Amino acid sequence: MMSRIGKAAFLGSVMLVSIFGTAHAASNSGAVNIPDPAPGYVLADIWGEKGDGSASYALANANGSSDIVSLWYNYHFEIAGTPYYTGFTVLEPGEGSSEEGLLFGQATYRLDTDGGKSFWTLFHGQNDVGELPGVTKAEQVDDTRDPVQYVTSNQHVVLAIPTTIFEAGETINNFTIFSFDPEKNDRGDYKGWEYLGSVAAGGENSANCGDDLPTPCVSSTGKLSFAPPVSGTMPVIRVDMSGTQVEGPGKTKTLGANDAVDYTFDENTRQYQQPAGN
Repeated sequence: MMSRIGKAAFLGSVMLVSIFGTAHAASNSGAVNIPDPAPGYVLADIWGEKGDGSASYALANANGSSDIVSLWYNYHFEIAGTPYYTGFTVLEPGEGSSEEGLLFGQATYRLDTDGGKSFWTLFHGQNDVGELPGVTKAEQVDDTRDPVQYVTSNQHVVLAIPTTIFEAGETINNFTIFSFDPEKNDRGDYKGWEYLGSVAAGGENSANCGDDLPTPCVSSTGKLSFAPPVSGTMPVIRVDMSGTQVEGPGKTKTLGANDAVDYTFDENTRQYQQPAGN
């Protein structure tokens, strides 16, 4: 278990859910004009330390060095007609950190009203949404693509957040997957949000291609959608590909319907994985 997990707080419960959200924007309900909780408060509700109040700051660790904690993604949704806001966060381990890799956290707030005034109340916070061993930097949220979500038959939410990373001369597009469980239990193992892995969604190599280079220029786009589960409650994730990709030395391939990729949820690893042969 990670050294900081003990700081996580768990507040509130909910039984029914009806959710839709937007990225870095107000709720689609059109009813929320209350400013989001300040980044410093979001981070403090997860880590117990407000830092300097900004959206990213150094947090001292047990080894005498510092990790960097940041507000990573803003998400608005509704549960049974009540607006909620989640601030997803990342901890990027610093040199000498006791953490084994990147940590996702979250603080979720419910919009409450008292005396005719509306305000955000902390619903649930945790710093153990997911861990990426060996990863020290978070992928960037891609504002040019929309998030996609699915509500399961047992009222859990599966959320795909568009992300991007630049690596070895290529821009790689992904979707980072999370799930939300609205029904809190008293067993001590409740996790409001859970990291379920990442799925590929195309990219381009314009920084590392051209007539004077051995690699041809390609660009592809992956459109993510959810399909009903074959069994259980977790949906199938399908990524339909279009554009071009490198087929071999000096060769490219035009992508079409036969290049769609399905990912299914593995209960053992609790990650979305590409089935063998797909």
